[in-house]
Amino acid sequence: MPKFHMHYRTNLEPVGASMRWLWPGWVPTAAVSLLAAEPGVGKTRLVCDLIRRIKHGEPWPDGAPIEVPRDAKVLFVLADRHHDELLQLAQDFDIVDSLLLNAPPEDPRSGTILESSKDWDDLEARIVACKPALVIVDTVGNATGLNLHNSKHAKAFFTPLQVLAAKYETAVLAVANVNATGRMLGPQALAMVSSVLHLTLPDPSRQPDRRALALIKPNTREPAALGVSMTATGNHYVARHRSPVAT
Repeated sequence: MPKFHMHYRTNLEPVGASMRWLWPGWVPTAAVSLLAAEPGVGKTRLVCDLIRRIKHGEPWPDGAPIEVPRDAKVLFVLADRHHDELLQLAQDFDIVDSLLLNAPPEDPRSGTILESSKDWDDLEARIVACKPALVIVDTVGNATGLNLHNSKHAKAFFTPLQVLAAKYETAVLAVANVNATGRMLGPQALAMVSSVLHLTLPDPSRQPDRRALALIKPNTREPAALGVSMTATGNHYVARHRSPVAT
């Protein structure tokens, strides 16, 4: 074997061995993941329920124990500008003190765009300051004027997120809308995220509060899909064709 091949393999092995997870099997640390769904299905509510589980020490939706400190912070880039909705969810789920906005106190409705070098510098400064376990960009389509279905544009947007996630060993969860044709983002964007979580509404006429959550791009092995029941104070999950795993 040529020497440079041996050197390449030696450098890669520690990277694979150090793989860490926020939510094991679903959301890796030091990487970017994607949560996609049609508008109104409950993406932000799902995110808030994950935060609720961290704060209250409940298991992850699939029953895996949470090893994140209960006082961990989550940094929101609230690109959809649904500040009132997020506040209501945070109050209902008792997670107000877990959330930090990507904005200065004097202008809490700013910090919703990630385009200029200053936008990225400000986000990095807040990650350094609050050391979040999780960074949420909700939604990526509203955080930038770039066309994330275009390969060049997607690379320009997701590369800084990858760099920040790896540099500060935080999990980044990008939230995206699925359009009417079922398309979420372009192939370059999907290639740049480590995992893709897909939230769907299987049968709104019969079960309007029921959702399905599947990992359609697993980082390692593919975990079982979950059924999701959304309530006013949190979500309940069942593994498909199995007994309930978390309440």
